[in-house]
Amino acid sequence: MEEGNRYSGKSMPAVIKNYKSDRQKSVIVYSGQYFGVFPFIEFIQLYAGCPIEV
Repeated sequence: MEEGNRYSGKSMPAVIKNYKSDRQKSVIVYSGQYFGVFPFIEFIQLYAGCPIEV
């Protein structure tokens, strides 16, 4: 594939350093039988608003 050809002959650290993802990151939080999927930024905002006990 075209994208794979760009990385042909390069070491893994070089590939990781130059890799750019265009997909949004998500966080999955679960407890028992319940779960939620949050965009990473929303998760960080929720976490920042929690009391220290959480």
